[in-house]
Amino acid sequence: MTAARRGLGKGGAKADANEANLLIGMALAMQGNNADAQAALNNVKGTPATMKTAHLWSLYAGRKYATAAAATH
Repeated sequence: MTAARRGLGKGGAKADANEANLLIGMALAMQGNNADAQAALNNVKGTPATMKTAHLWSLYAGRKYATAAAATH
């Protein structure tokens, strides 16, 4: 995740930014940082396959985020 964030900071091709945001979102979701994961995944654009992957990970993070919020109430 650190490498992907560093790459985003340097700029570059649009496809690279999409891939970096996808990887960051996936890593954040796996760490349980679901709100930030969804924010990163919402920045993903590109091919239909990339968009579908981001959408599925966003659903996963959203479900985990909702479950965690319900557990704290």
